[in-house]
Amino acid sequence: MKDVPPKIELPQTQESKEKKKKTIEIKMGENTYTIETESYDFEYPEKIQKETGIIGYERTKVSNENLFKMVEGELKPLLEKYNINSFEEFVKKYKELNIIRYFNNNEINKNEKEKLDREIKKIETFFGRGNEYAQKGMINFLLKTLSNNEYPNFCYNQRLGAYGKKEKKESDQIAFKEDKFFLQKIYDVDRIEKMVNTGKNTRDIFQNPPPGHVGAYSNFDLYDSETNEKLETKEYIGEISKYKEDLESKKVFSATPNGGLNMVSRGFFSTGFGINDVAFGFPMKNDSFFKEYLEKAVDCFYEIEIKNNPNFPKRNKFDGRIDLADNGSLLDAFTMYVISQYSLSENISAEKFTEFLDFKLNLNPANSTAIRKINNLIDDFFKKRNSEEITQDFFYFLSEKVINNLIGDGMEIKLPIFIGRDDIPQLSWGHAKYAHYFNEKGLNYFEFKHTEHLPVKQLGSEASK
Repeated sequence: MKDVPPKIELPQTQESKEKKKKTIEIKMGENTYTIETESYDFEYPEKIQKETGIIGYERTKVSNENLFKMVEGELKPLLEKYNINSFEEFVKKYKELNIIRYFNNNEINKNEKEKLDREIKKIETFFGRGNEYAQKGMINFLLKTLSNNEYPNFCYNQRLGAYGKKEKKESDQIAFKEDKFFLQKIYDVDRIEKMVNTGKNTRDIFQNPPPGHVGAYSNFDLYDSETNEKLETKEYIGEISKYKEDLESKKVFSATPNGGLNMVSRGFFSTGFGINDVAFGFPMKNDSFFKEYLEKAVDCFYEIEIKNNPNFPKRNKFDGRIDLADNGSLLDAFTMYVISQYSLSENISAEKFTEFLDFKLNLNPANSTAIRKINNLIDDFFKKRNSEEITQDFFYFLSEKVINNLIGDGMEIKLPIFIGRDDIPQLSWGHAKYAHYFNEKGLNYFEFKHTEHLPVKQLGSEASK
């Protein structure tokens, strides 16, 4: 039995007292807004950096007064109509109008309802609500400016509690403000165990899918650490605490081959939207730590599929070549892996979109440089593992998924999470590249710094205690 790793002792996190002030310009159509920000740097102690791979972060604050400048410039007639004079009043009025729209429809005549809908849509455009406005909202213009056009439009994004109940959202918001939150593991075993011990229904509070979304939450499989043999499959992540002792001793490890953390590429979940929700962005590019994580994840999934699935890799019934299109356990992780390898030195352009359409319609895929590069990445992966030739169907299937995530927004994709492995860390929230949330004073934006490589040894969930 392997040794249980030592607990990480955490200091109280304190940001540097040195305040950096910066003026940024937000361009929206013909309008340009000058916004004042202030930022603070924080670094974890060297021990924490080595054990987690999280160096620290820069936190940028944008006050409500500065946010209101943008609102005034875009929505002045609406503000005058409702006598709104501050950002706080603006948010309050949005919530009131939504209540009227959703709960008093029978009392509103058709013309008034259409007028109200137009007004609410203008407000939603400011927030960048959900998928429909994810690339249009003023808040998203601000986030993209702060992140050099990376967040949220070149990230896999998670809005905490998107499918959760109110109690879960409130719990997330409180936890986020605690000093140690960024070191808390995703699907933290200790946190789930505490919920179980206090008699809370983890199915309801942790991740409860809405009607029609069965499978939208994470399930997990248990594997023997020595042989990779699958031991059990569990329906939802809330049961993970039952295996805490075996996970800590590294007797078993857990993976999410058919579930994982539910993300949206290049946008945010629309379900259960709230301006106070905490959101994170995991990078599609320019992050060597996350790129290495995805490489390890795909390798692990490939190994456990080879061990446990007698039909893997599947063979095309017509010519006997490998066909992975039906092996869903690999597809999301593999899509992220290919995207991380793919050069994204510039935004995906209209020309790239045309190339994708040519490929999709089987017009002339051989002349598509984007498709050829993606296909070469896929081919190289299997050649290195001595696999046989894979089918053109799989190239098409995966290329379509990759490019849909690059050029679209609102594509759901699941981030693989591992617990109890030495070579793959259990991701913490601080392993995201970006995060943001609103409090009573305004917008808080975080940009994280990571080591270039994964930590040598996985240290369990002690960092979140």
